[in-house]
Amino acid sequence: MKKKELFNLRQKTAKELFDEIDKKRMSLIKERKNLKKARGLAKDIAQIATIIKEK
Repeated sequence: MKKKELFNLRQKTAKELFDEIDKKRMSLIKERKNLKKARGLAKDIAQIATIIKEK
């Protein structure tokens, strides 16, 4: 995830962040066979979860 994307995510509310995680999770389910994309999505989800913990 780019720094700008992370900054924009920090401005969102917790509900919007949970929605963002849901979208990423659905993408992850679709991309199960493509390991590189799946790994990237999993990292993105972890970063969003960290932002939620900070709030």
